[in-house]
Amino acid sequence: MLTIYDSLHGMVYFNRIYAKLVDDYLVNRLRRVRQLSLAHLIYPGATHTRFQHSIGVYALVDRYFDVVRKLEENNIDMSDREIQEQIKIAKIYGLLHDLGHVSFSHDSEQVLNIINQDRNITLTYNDEEIKINKQSNTKPFHERLGEKLANRLIEKYRDEYRNENGENELDNVEFQEHPLISFEAGLDRLDYLMRDSYYTGVMLGSIDTEYILNNIYFIGNWRKKENWRVKNEAKQNIESMLIARHMMFQKVYNHPKVIAAAAILQKCLYKAFTDDDITLNDLIYDGDDVILWKLANTVKNERVRRWCKDIINRRIYYTSKLEPDSSGENQITRRMKDIWESDDDIFIYVVRGKNAMKEKKRMAKLLGVDMIDIENSLIGKLIEMQSEQRVYIFHPSNSNTKK
Repeated sequence: MLTIYDSLHGMVYFNRIYAKLVDDYLVNRLRRVRQLSLAHLIYPGATHTRFQHSIGVYALVDRYFDVVRKLEENNIDMSDREIQEQIKIAKIYGLLHDLGHVSFSHDSEQVLNIINQDRNITLTYNDEEIKINKQSNTKPFHERLGEKLANRLIEKYRDEYRNENGENELDNVEFQEHPLISFEAGLDRLDYLMRDSYYTGVMLGSIDTEYILNNIYFIGNWRKKENWRVKNEAKQNIESMLIARHMMFQKVYNHPKVIAAAAILQKCLYKAFTDDDITLNDLIYDGDDVILWKLANTVKNERVRRWCKDIINRRIYYTSKLEPDSSGENQITRRMKDIWESDDDIFIYVVRGKNAMKEKKRMAKLLGVDMIDIENSLIGKLIEMQSEQRVYIFHPSNSNTKK
């Protein structure tokens, strides 16, 4: 039995195979990947990691099934074996769902997504070469990488740890998405919003996790994300969650200085990766601080070294220009590559908006209400506010004031 004390959820217990997974170096490397990348430059407390978040999601899965006992409460027609199988899949997915995140998480991912459009990217795991083929679908890079790593991790412990009867809890189990974690009011979102708020100190909007957990249910096939719902009496709690999410985007995720630092970092990562100064293996195993040190001290490009030293020393002397952009994905990608490939002190960061109509339809189904109710509600307005795609251009400031 492994016990970890989490700052948000208290004591979290891992028995049998889950303890083996937590102790594996592939999972432990997430201790070196910060949840919010460079946000700690502005919010010094934001040094929490993908490892902590993974532990938190696992803890919420445990609470949902073992404490809230929603399956029994809703009298869902499932055998004990089916229930246990669902719990197992949810726990494994909760624990490993971020396994594909590399150093600097989403900031690196934007770079890798674009590089992976033109060429295959390879990594080495247990002396085996794993190829990430050129992107041919809409799945983000970290999800495609995460599936490969998680399934190899499951295979490893399926073979190595069997009981006296030759059985293993991972027999007939594959890494697969569990909607309880990934749907619109899922446990992934619940944990990261609470955790990001706690560590940044930005207390805007409240999330009543316990009430939301008590009102999550599913209809029919639990494997389909659209079948997971929240009871209508929890509508105000979902509104509070969306307010908290909106505020975190405004105050933290899209803070001008955070985005300015990320824009510089992405250009450095692109140049270092295309110059073969760093590899996917480096991004996976080294962690944020080591990668930033390498970029600042060992790469061939002198400008990359200078830009990264500016990040390390929090010298972000850049003004920002916000450009609403309605151009197509290919045009934005070309623009990003042009700026990344130049040696000029100019940087770009893209905030990709969501499809507002799709989001509203999902939210209407989630709460079991009519689309008109969503359109005219606070939820509808919040979704619209988060749907705009924006392109930030950063360039050297003429002012002597640090931006």
